[in-house]
Amino acid sequence: MPNTASIHSPNTPYVTIPNTAYINIPNTASIPAPNTEYFTIPNTPYVTIPNTAYINIPNTASIPAPNNEYFTIPNTASITAPNTTYITIPNTP
Repeated sequence: MPNTASIHSPNTPYVTIPNTAYINIPNTASIPAPNTEYFTIPNTPYVTIPNTAYINIPNTASIPAPNNEYFTIPNTASITAPNTTYITIPNTP
């Protein structure tokens, strides 16, 4: 994950993104958790999550997943966020 991109989880051991080979998040991308209901991928050229494996990211800061062992983004072919687009992913296990 280049430069200022971040995925963090203060309330859980891991943020788990199953069925993905890699996450490509451009330089200025970040995934903040404004209110524990949603986290957003704000305007970036693209965020691609092709399906194949597991990426486990140890906990440190900003995607809370209250009452859950894992914060999970289920299998998906790809997610693309053009410059002016936001992608919101509900905070569900």
